[in-house]
Amino acid sequence: MDSFLRSFFEKVYVEMAEKPQAWGRFHICFTVIGLAVVITAALLIRKKQSFKLYNGTLRAVGFFLMLCEMFKLAYNYYNLCGSDYNRWIYLFPFQLCSVPMYLAVIASFLRRGCRLRTALLTFMMTYTFMSGLAAFIEPSGILHADLFSTMHSCVWHMLLVFLGLLIGFYGEVGQELGHFGLAVITFVGCCALALVLNLILPLTMTAEGSTPNMFYIGPARSSLVVFKDIYDRFGWVVQCASYMFSLTVGAFIMFLPFRLAKLKKA
Repeated sequence: MDSFLRSFFEKVYVEMAEKPQAWGRFHICFTVIGLAVVITAALLIRKKQSFKLYNGTLRAVGFFLMLCEMFKLAYNYYNLCGSDYNRWIYLFPFQLCSVPMYLAVIASFLRRGCRLRTALLTFMMTYTFMSGLAAFIEPSGILHADLFSTMHSCVWHMLLVFLGLLIGFYGEVGQELGHFGLAVITFVGCCALALVLNLILPLTMTAEGSTPNMFYIGPARSSLVVFKDIYDRFGWVVQCASYMFSLTVGAFIMFLPFRLAKLKKA
């Protein structure tokens, strides 16, 4: 079975003739077409005003992302890590762009109006939406040398944009500033869990050259522009605090248009 899977995923690996470049033809075309599709889809679902359709879409997207992630993990395991489990575990999906696959499914099963559902949905409407858009503004993390990794990353982050738009357009959350406060609490909780994993995994795994940095908050040096310079100058605590603050400001900027739209209707 192992040899069959290895052979299968080796065939899935297709190196692109030329790696897509930031703001090149592939990047621009995918971004423009993708945004047109997800905006249209989110508007159509809002127009239906069907809670069943809206909630079912959240659940379907969440499960689809889970399936995509499981396939990607197997793909990376056989093509990048061989049979080294200690290296594979570092690929565990718990990043800002990964958690929506859990949160969308969890939220879809929660009672409408409960605080936890409001917190998860507002988090995806703000932090998730921002991270999806940011990936296309600075696409170095989604453009790869092989076809599958590139398509997976681009589709994944476009679906994050779709989730943010879907939740924002439907209007279940975003009416009150307190909703954003719940999103911030969700974000801080995710960061705390990520930090615990970043501290524990190196003690239990022996992957040479691999250091977990989930949510990019440390204590390892961030690979992100600006924040890696902050790490070099001030250390990981300042890097972590500045990163969390910056993301929260960005998420609030994402929150404002939906909030203002609600105030205008009131």
